[in-house]
Amino acid sequence: MKKNKLIILLSLLIYSVSAQELINSYSFIDGFGILPRNPIERKSDIVIPYTITKNKEKKAGVLFLNKDNSIKAAYLFKGKNNYVINEIIVAQNENLLLSAEGYSEEGQESLYFIELDESKIINEFIYNENGNELDPFAILENNIDNIIIGGFVKSRELVSSSFYNMYSEKQMIYVAEFSKDGKKKWSKGINLVGFENGICNQMIKNSESIFMLCHANKIGGKMTPFIIKIDLNGDIEEIIQIDKENTNLIGSKIINKDKNIQFIGSYSNEHGFLINCLFDNNLELIKKFKYELPGRILINNFSDNYILGGLIKENLYNNFAINLSNDLCKLTEFGSEKTDMLVGVNNDFFLGYRIGDQDFNSKIMTFKNSQIFTTHDKKSLELIINNNIDFRIESKFISSTINKGVEKVEIVDVTDKFLVYE
Repeated sequence: MKKNKLIILLSLLIYSVSAQELINSYSFIDGFGILPRNPIERKSDIVIPYTITKNKEKKAGVLFLNKDNSIKAAYLFKGKNNYVINEIIVAQNENLLLSAEGYSEEGQESLYFIELDESKIINEFIYNENGNELDPFAILENNIDNIIIGGFVKSRELVSSSFYNMYSEKQMIYVAEFSKDGKKKWSKGINLVGFENGICNQMIKNSESIFMLCHANKIGGKMTPFIIKIDLNGDIEEIIQIDKENTNLIGSKIINKDKNIQFIGSYSNEHGFLINCLFDNNLELIKKFKYELPGRILINNFSDNYILGGLIKENLYNNFAINLSNDLCKLTEFGSEKTDMLVGVNNDFFLGYRIGDQDFNSKIMTFKNSQIFTTHDKKSLELIINNNIDFRIESKFISSTINKGVEKVEIVDVTDKFLVYE
């Protein structure tokens, strides 16, 4: 009966995706929903980090697909706590490096790093800054032995009260270097003066510098992106704020472009606008322009030259995939529902997922890539590039007893727990 319901659901989905052809759908048994993250394509396979969820339970894992999108193997990190993978990269030795977070029973996050040789954990460690909450989002391999982590650190202090416990907290952009076996080389909290709730979303390495794509809220105002350039010891070399007056601007990606840095962002009013900027290695602006799209846009992810997300127009929600190369913006659009999300693209296949009204309806899906697209011309863009940013660095963090940390996991083969519908 359950399988029949899934087949009916998929039949309706095939009808709704217009020019897209549904290839496969992967679900997880035992009543768990499954949510994938951005996939990585290697020479022989496709690596997809995922999270399974049921009620309040969250477990992280890695799914390996063959190039024909059939399942090669699937593994789950099983432990006492909840775990989520934020980013996964391929190391120089071809192992996988995972930036994950574990949730303590108190709801506090800690960094959980794992080096994985497909089915075997090679290195792992758990870390929080002196008991403070640490959310790791970005990861880079600095050399064969070390990693650099970016995210945010949240310092909490107990404020005494006669009636109940109260806490003061401060969230800062976080960057740190560790050996793969967990020895910290250095760590820094970056507080941008006049801003709050700082976070590092992504990092890239260019020459002998690291570029961090960050966001923070102007105190009492809107969110804005920053690019922070640091050296390999974590010392700040340059900070720029990318601002558009009276607009909530989102920076979605920075990309190495030869010796330059490409910035992709977006903002929306009655229409959606995709921003494309190019900076040199010193974060001097080289060019800037925008594309006006036929609706408001929500960017979910990037994969190769594709920008993936949702397009809202006339109160309808469609998926979109933008191929952005040579400054051309080619938009592929196909009808769906708001609960469908694209997270990656591989050759002729899109990878997405659907969140159903119940956990077990959530599943991974692959679609045949449509060749139907519209081309959008670039237009002039007004931006404010502010390089006069005052900041404070903290390398010693107050001691907190709030974050009790999490327990380590074991890796379990769950290949037989995936159901495939073609």
